[in-house]
Amino acid sequence: MKHVISHSSFRWCFAALATVVSVGLFAQDRYTVTVLPNDHSVLVQHEWNEVGKAGLVGKKGMKSSLYQFPTTVPGTYATLDYGRFIEDFTAYDANGKQLRHQREGNNTWSIKGSAVRVQYRVLSIMEESVRKNKIFEPASAYFNPEVGAVINGGAVFGFANGQVADSAVVELLHPSNWWTSTSLPRSSYASDRLVEAAAMAPAPSGATFLEERPAPTPTTALTTLSARNYHALIDNPIVVAPADTAGFWVNNTRVTIACIDFRGKKHAAHFKSLLEADLQAVAQFMPVLPVDNYTFLITVADFTDVGQTIQDAQAGNIKPLALLRVLLRMRGQGLGALEHNTSSLYFLGDFGVDLPDLNLDSQLASSAVHEFMHIVTPLGLHAPAIHDFNYANPSMSQHLWLYEGVTEYFSHLIRLQGGRVTVNEFLAEMQGKIRSGERFPFEKMSFAEMSTNVLEKGYKEQYGHVYDRGAVLAWLLDAEIRRLTNDARSLRDVVLDLHAQYGPNRPFDEAGFYDAFAAASHPEMRSFFSQYIEGRQALPYAQMLAPLGVTYRDTVEVWKTVSPLDRRENDLRLEPGVRGGLRTVKKVGKDEWAGLQPGDVVDSGKLIEALGKAAAGEVLTFNVVRAGQPAVLSVPVRKEKSLLFRTLDGYGMNPDLEKDPTALFRWTTFTQGALVRSLSSEPITVPARP
Repeated sequence: MKHVISHSSFRWCFAALATVVSVGLFAQDRYTVTVLPNDHSVLVQHEWNEVGKAGLVGKKGMKSSLYQFPTTVPGTYATLDYGRFIEDFTAYDANGKQLRHQREGNNTWSIKGSAVRVQYRVLSIMEESVRKNKIFEPASAYFNPEVGAVINGGAVFGFANGQVADSAVVELLHPSNWWTSTSLPRSSYASDRLVEAAAMAPAPSGATFLEERPAPTPTTALTTLSARNYHALIDNPIVVAPADTAGFWVNNTRVTIACIDFRGKKHAAHFKSLLEADLQAVAQFMPVLPVDNYTFLITVADFTDVGQTIQDAQAGNIKPLALLRVLLRMRGQGLGALEHNTSSLYFLGDFGVDLPDLNLDSQLASSAVHEFMHIVTPLGLHAPAIHDFNYANPSMSQHLWLYEGVTEYFSHLIRLQGGRVTVNEFLAEMQGKIRSGERFPFEKMSFAEMSTNVLEKGYKEQYGHVYDRGAVLAWLLDAEIRRLTNDARSLRDVVLDLHAQYGPNRPFDEAGFYDAFAAASHPEMRSFFSQYIEGRQALPYAQMLAPLGVTYRDTVEVWKTVSPLDRRENDLRLEPGVRGGLRTVKKVGKDEWAGLQPGDVVDSGKLIEALGKAAAGEVLTFNVVRAGQPAVLSVPVRKEKSLLFRTLDGYGMNPDLEKDPTALFRWTTFTQGALVRSLSSEPITVPARP
């Protein structure tokens, strides 16, 4: 939807912005972001020079200059074009004269003359209807004057051509009962303070400063943040909302949780228990964490209508139009998270039902460790394409196997070694990744080629394989390092050594990193990259996993229970429904063999479970609902030989593996136990503002 506000509203907002930034002269960039009281958008003013001096966008005498918004941002690997959601753009020179400008493409404005200030309005992107290049919600923006604001830097902060290295101050004007959560530091020269209500009204004649505006009731707060450069603005999302926070310590790192729920519910205290347990596992894996503080910014959206429709379908109450609406709404929804150096932003859905993979805990657990471990790579170990990111014309790195694949593998390994999942659960996860990863067209493109060209058609469609095939590549890397070094080294050791060698401020050489990795692990590891990441060879799962005590089989012959509800196995048709829920028989044919009749309602989950426990040839009695009344069926149990493809068996070569998960991945470098200090069992108390 498109949000429109009146010109009179703009006049008083612009007046407020002008008075805020005129409090003093400054030489660094200053962004003032105002949450509009009656609209789902924010007003932004960006001023980057002292009044009366030459503008920094376009030198004197220049005919035009550029002001831009990012085409994409690090970690998304997709075209975003944030400029599409900018409206009412204006530019001014040092004398306050409005300058002519012209929009060029999605993200660029060409300004005639020497500008020192621009202002514009940013739409609430999460609420916009977008089909092409939809922005992943954790990289998006949300503004609701009744709920709060989610600010991603790429969506809100533009940049003048050539000024991404400049430091910046961000002033946020927001309701006084909202609290700002971010890893950006508060400004060293300004603390949070209240702005009088009259600051948001037209100024009396001659009044230029806030202090000259009489207003007895404070309704708006001013929060001032600082950033060392534009990259820091992009790297530090901000949530401004009624306080819902919690915190704890993990080793040397202070962790803060801040939540915003679109329905106003509180979550931080509950999420704390989940995240604290997962990060204890991280601390066992890596006792010395490379950051002093970390912020989990968690957005919870309302999907209760979707959850209710799914629950109705499971109960056999099928509503085709409701299902269609659910499918249309969920198409392209970006449930998940995006990493940053000292924070991560999550977009979770509250479905209002306790179903596997849909409850909030499952959604958060599936991504929290992964996003946190990005503090190692790519945030602390990366190529120049990430270090000196080009927001207007981005180039991609060939090392997605490292940035996403290794991180995804580590996230599951950490939960295994920390006791958060069992060996069976870990192997089931990796087995699934092997199966789905085999859909990557490795004979047509290498993993490195896909990574380098991930923004291009034909390659971007394969990006999802960084989380399956990429994680499996990391697992095989780990296995090979351990084999070649007699278990003296592991993938963790190598990655952390390289992190210490390079770190966040020194990018590695894009083309030479494979050699650097081999030098840090074992010389023979260079051929692994040549064959399976740069090259297009099939992955030798069985050969590489065997030393870990894991048996891989391309095919396994098993006995499979034949389901009487499967149209491929029985002569019937079912009404549309959800697998595992109540199913209604639509019609049956002459070869139906289980005694089912049209209209029968069957609890498919319970039936399949009972059949699986019964022996072949046995007759199973089972209850159904027929014409509204209970009926008993005598179902013959049928089993047939079937093939399973790409399976893992962790116990074939190591019978003690189930009792001792660490036997699968023995530790090498770190033996220090985790030191975890809890600040409080309650949410962090928000300090009162002066």
